[in-house]
Amino acid sequence: MESQLISHLSSVPSSEWAKIAFTLEVGRKEYPFRKVLIGKTIEEIKLSSQSKKTFNHFKKQPSLHMMFPGQGSQYFGMGKELYQDSLVFRSEFEKCCAILEQVAGYNLKKILFNDVPSEDLNNTYYTQPAIFVIEYSIAKMLMDMGFRPDGFIGHSIGEYVAATLAGIFSLEDGIRVIAKRAELMQSLPSGVMISVSASKEVINQHLESFALDIAAVNGSSSIVLAGLASEITKYQDFLEKEDIASVILKTSHAFHSRMMKPIVSEFELFLDTIKKNIPQISILSTVSLNRNDPELLSSNYWAEHVLRTVQFAPAMTELIKNGDVLLLEAGPRNVLTNLSRKQALVSGQKDIKLISSLSDKGTLETSTLMTAIGELWVNGLKVSDPRILFRKEDQFKTSAPTYVFEKNHVWLESINKSKNIISHTNPVEHPVTDQKKKQLSEKLVDLFETSSGIEVGEFGKDVCFLEMGMDSLFLTQISLQLKKELKINVTFRQLLEEFSTINLLTNAFVDKVAMETAVVEQPLQIKSEPPRQIEVQQFSKEPIAELPVLAGSSLELIIQRQLELMGQQIQLLSNQKVSAPASPKIQNAPAPVPASAPAAVKPVRGADIKTAKDSFGAAPKINIEKNSKFTETQKKNIDNFFQEYINKTSLSKKFTQDTRRIHADPRVVTGFKPENKEIIYPIVVKKSEAQYLWDLNDNKYIDMTCGKCLFHLVFLVYF
Repeated sequence: MESQLISHLSSVPSSEWAKIAFTLEVGRKEYPFRKVLIGKTIEEIKLSSQSKKTFNHFKKQPSLHMMFPGQGSQYFGMGKELYQDSLVFRSEFEKCCAILEQVAGYNLKKILFNDVPSEDLNNTYYTQPAIFVIEYSIAKMLMDMGFRPDGFIGHSIGEYVAATLAGIFSLEDGIRVIAKRAELMQSLPSGVMISVSASKEVINQHLESFALDIAAVNGSSSIVLAGLASEITKYQDFLEKEDIASVILKTSHAFHSRMMKPIVSEFELFLDTIKKNIPQISILSTVSLNRNDPELLSSNYWAEHVLRTVQFAPAMTELIKNGDVLLLEAGPRNVLTNLSRKQALVSGQKDIKLISSLSDKGTLETSTLMTAIGELWVNGLKVSDPRILFRKEDQFKTSAPTYVFEKNHVWLESINKSKNIISHTNPVEHPVTDQKKKQLSEKLVDLFETSSGIEVGEFGKDVCFLEMGMDSLFLTQISLQLKKELKINVTFRQLLEEFSTINLLTNAFVDKVAMETAVVEQPLQIKSEPPRQIEVQQFSKEPIAELPVLAGSSLELIIQRQLELMGQQIQLLSNQKVSAPASPKIQNAPAPVPASAPAAVKPVRGADIKTAKDSFGAAPKINIEKNSKFTETQKKNIDNFFQEYINKTSLSKKFTQDTRRIHADPRVVTGFKPENKEIIYPIVVKKSEAQYLWDLNDNKYIDMTCGKCLFHLVFLVYF
């Protein structure tokens, strides 16, 4: 289907692609193996098709956790493309900016979306609120689409975003808290942060020699330290001597270190003025490593949060330890996605999936978001309403490729299938077999017509029984009659598949059925002689006398006439003069007797049926006399049961009575007895679901045969 889709997209204008995508979203059944193509041009679509992400990573529904990165992930213009393309993102972003402007007195949109890059974005005073607003708006947009997270985890200021989304802080209070935090941090002396490629244990061996603190544990061999610039320089020289790799991070201050201690008291006093609520969505703390830690409701937790170590790697290990976790990074870049992937490898946990929602390039934000939504869908999570992803003018179905299924022959082959193929090039060579086949074929036609009431001969002997209108119930019954009358052992399943026509059935059993066959005279053996001239006899042009209507048996006359014609044929073959046939002795037919006045005929209910076809069905004979003898107690119990049954299914009986003229079904009277005629009527179904059926009285039934037989015993009524 993928190649067909790409070919189809190539043949239509790109303006129609959104309608095609909408059609595929709402008009196709979903299967486990999935793939998403993202692109604005056919080249981008082809490039996207090279992705191998075509299957659901999870065997069961995964838990969805959103991750929020901290400071250092920002870039100029972040969120600008989403602001233009997403109504929900734009609405949430504008709401946050309005609150921030009231609290801090500046317009964040001008700083982020200015045509000229501003250095203000690297100023902590502006950076932290900017990251908060972008991450909050992305998360609300995703949640509005229907992606409801089971939990949150945040790195540094990302945990404040998580707390606000979980309901610990209101949006207004959350923005006030992050603005105050940024203001206090910006007032501190500058510092430096360095990322070291070593384990925490290795670093602790020599850390006492330097006035530095571990700011973050991002991985088993990824530790961030913070402190004064002079201490960082000495420590970097030491790492070079020890051949340990390190890199200086682009930050303005030494976050999560002893350099933050001067602001803790003031920040805590401010937090005391903020109302804190029980979280409505689970939060895994990257400080205490506890889920829904009661300390999350204390001012001290959030005040000391600025100087305590971010335990991201241990928290991630705790989060993914049970597997079946889908981690969605809701923020700029993919920093936490990469850190989490490395931690999963260290932990040996494979049952997780990581997805980032925002690129580090402003021109790819919408594309990255669409890719994230596609990956969520591939892994079993989807938007609550597909229309969210499409403009109104694109919410129309159009021509689009359908699923392509591999065509395989799946019928079971017969075990006793003969491998000898006999070619009949001359039908005269097997006259007895051919005659027997003809007789069996005619017998089968008569038997099927008698039992079904269907003129089988009019359809032809190569037409499938099902196409004639026969069903599995009838074929089951006819298989019993075939066994009884012709000693043919055949199941109704074989009548559906292997022997589904008169000819197939005849060919399969012609050698196994005993039929009376007339002796067929073998053709004359004529010796080969040299060519000679043959004298052509001139025959009389007088017509052979027509046989008058005789009083004798018409069958005898036909046989006599056929013998005379055969005699003439033999004379022709032996070059003898053909003699005119002797006229048969004609007996005068008796004169017709005048019809007497018809005697009065007393109508008899259930009169004798002259031919089998006059009363067709699996059991055409109907008993009209009451033969059962019951005691008074038995009769009373039976009457009570009948009445209870009729009351329970009263609407089905009424429907049958009202529509008998057009809905009469002879199969219903199979095994009819006068004693129980009051309850012989079909149950009328008004609705069904899976194996369950409901009749007009709302009685619930279970179809034990999964639709094979029960549906033939009811009227299917649709309301």
